[in-house]
Amino acid sequence: MRSLADRDRFGIKTVFISNSFAGYRRSALLQAGGFPRHTVMNEDTFAAGKMLLHGWKLQYCADARVFHSHDYGFADEFRRYFDIGVFHNRAAWLQRTFGGAAGEGKRFVGSEMRYLFRHAPALLPSAMLRTLLKWLGYHIGRSCHRRLRPASTAISACTGPTGPLHFPHPRRQARTDFAISASSPGPPRPAALVNFPLPTGFFA
Repeated sequence: MRSLADRDRFGIKTVFISNSFAGYRRSALLQAGGFPRHTVMNEDTFAAGKMLLHGWKLQYCADARVFHSHDYGFADEFRRYFDIGVFHNRAAWLQRTFGGAAGEGKRFVGSEMRYLFRHAPALLPSAMLRTLLKWLGYHIGRSCHRRLRPASTAISACTGPTGPLHFPHPRRQARTDFAISASSPGPPRPAALVNFPLPTGFFA
């Protein structure tokens, strides 16, 4: 369970959430303003941060299992991290409130390289190239975000069959967004988000 009080301990990880396996308390999501309508990606992180600021908590279910995978090529890695860099500059309040991501990135890369060295050394060159592309994409995205068009038309890996994805107002969400309906709770706030596998296509 994480709350705003945990930001000194967990830093930017305090707002970790993934829409690929998450449930949202509907009342908490609406109180925090729902998903942002004009962001290139990371709408889940944005909403989680707003809910924490409104006094809600996040709960992680470590014993749950979900299979979620991306088959990213080298160009996809660059575009994705370019978008993340753009997002972090346009939502600078997240890092001001919860801390930067640089330390977490270094720890992840170190862990990945140690694992590959021991178990799959043939993949080390590919992993190193991907790490370089991620770093370049992120820093270029952060440095040139002001020169881009609005977020919905920026260079993005988050595209659908007809173009960039748009996130509607929470009251008009697509049915693939899972929301948990609940009455307005009194203090202390219960968990607003739960990270665990959930069926898609259900709307409470």
